[in-house]
Amino acid sequence: MDRITCDIIRDLLPLYIDEVCSAGSRALVEGHLQNCPACKAEYETISKREFFYDARERKVLDRLSKRWKQSRRKMLFVGAAAALLAALLIGLIAFGCSMKVIPAEEIAVSSLSRLGNGDLAFILQSADGKTGLRELSHYEMDGTLYLTAATTRFPLFSASESAQSGWIVHTKDTGIKQICYQEQPGSQLPIWDVNSQVKLADPQTQRQIKGLEKLEDLGSNALLKDIFQKRVTYIGAAPKDMELLGALRIETVLGSFSIRLTTSSEPYGIILDFKKPVAPADCKAFDAKMRAYAVLILALIDNGGTVGWTYQSTAPDGKETELTRVFTLADAKAFVGGDVKRFAANEASLRELCDRLGLF
Repeated sequence: MDRITCDIIRDLLPLYIDEVCSAGSRALVEGHLQNCPACKAEYETISKREFFYDARERKVLDRLSKRWKQSRRKMLFVGAAAALLAALLIGLIAFGCSMKVIPAEEIAVSSLSRLGNGDLAFILQSADGKTGLRELSHYEMDGTLYLTAATTRFPLFSASESAQSGWIVHTKDTGIKQICYQEQPGSQLPIWDVNSQVKLADPQTQRQIKGLEKLEDLGSNALLKDIFQKRVTYIGAAPKDMELLGALRIETVLGSFSIRLTTSSEPYGIILDFKKPVAPADCKAFDAKMRAYAVLILALIDNGGTVGWTYQSTAPDGKETELTRVFTLADAKAFVGGDVKRFAANEASLRELCDRLGLF
């Protein structure tokens, strides 16, 4: 369309005057009015119509305008309230799903007994029998195994979790002298210690504990599996050696030590230098235990040829002296009656060796 006619402009004038037309239409009207006296006169006539509004018409328009403004404010308020409510709901759910440690007074222990292999077994549960145990954890310190159970802050979010958990713990040759549930330091529930008299579990109790949905297995078989997985190919890899010695739990049983490696020539060896002095009366038992560990070390380190250990003790004359012991592959062969390396072939063979040594 090349030219905008006066009829079109006059059709647009009411919209232009009420300021409800588009920016493009407004520009067209203003450009035309500058050059068309007739349309400009029409514009001036129409623009004066407000003075002839009926009072009732004006009242209706004012009411509509007020209602629109109120509706707009209401929508803004509803939107803000909905956003705030959603934020509060999300925060409430997040808080309800967060974990809290169950207090010691809300925990109960049952079915404390020994399994056939000597492992300690028991059931840890919420005292009310309803609170779900969402997370279980444990750690060791100074001969004590500490257990902890956590649930959600709102019981609804852990309702599907079991209120019971089974525990199997190997206490022989692990340095564990006590087991307790701990919510926080000073708030503890004793479960077992080395002086506890524990009866043998009957078949029904064993099935009950082992069949629980939540089962924390720290028993002999789990310990042996961890040891087997940490066997070492080359004795010169000190970090790997330390991982194996840690799995054997030598430190928790005999005390802390540092290691030295002899890899300049065969037979390759490892030496454990114990830091804590050993009383003269305990030296015989200490060496016997270390010989059993030495057999395991030689079995589990492929190219290991010797295991040595040193410790301080008191000589008959009362002077402090360092005692040095060395255990070789030949000693290990005589100890077990054959090639010790074959016991590292699989977990079953390792179990056979540990049974012979009286370990784990």
